[in-house]
Amino acid sequence: MGIDNTAENRRIYRQMLFTAKDVEKYISAAILDPETVLQKSDSGIPFPQLLAEKGFCLDPSPILCHSPFSRLDAPSPILCHIPFSWLDALYI
Repeated sequence: MGIDNTAENRRIYRQMLFTAKDVEKYISAAILDPETVLQKSDSGIPFPQLLAEKGFCLDPSPILCHSPFSRLDAPSPILCHIPFSWLDALYI
């Protein structure tokens, strides 16, 4: 498709998905990886807040993280459990 796999392009794709008309009729929950949790829409709204305002279920859920013990060129996904109430500190 000729689109580079960059954090900004992934953010734009997520924004397109999360802000699509009536998306809440078809998707009711989301498991957000660490990158998505820290990203914001063009208008500055953090994606978790944007999804919560649309009624998405964002209960504490396992998310994919990368093990600090894995090689940088081949990270090993592991399941982490991060309560969303902790994420407020990330926006400071």
